[in-house]
Amino acid sequence: MKNISLSPMAIHEQEFRVVGTFVKGYEMDEVNAFLDVIVEDYKVFIATIKSLQEQLDELNQALIGNGNTTSVEQLNYRVTQLEREMSQLKSR
Repeated sequence: MKNISLSPMAIHEQEFRVVGTFVKGYEMDEVNAFLDVIVEDYKVFIATIKSLQEQLDELNQALIGNGNTTSVEQLNYRVTQLEREMSQLKSR
């Protein structure tokens, strides 16, 4: 996917180096558990985006790809009708 810097695997495999011996830091198990949650959410987001993109592609194909210009024209006509109705409602 475009513009996504991290993959679930990259998040999961990210390691941080430990600096110093007496430096306070984060509990590694808590950080890892949190990253696991992020990875799972990320997978859901990616699957959702993919599904929505496929649905959009199918709809675009059905409207335009099949040469079904009457459907596009009907949609444009309906949009124009709705815009007029909204304009009339606003002017009341």
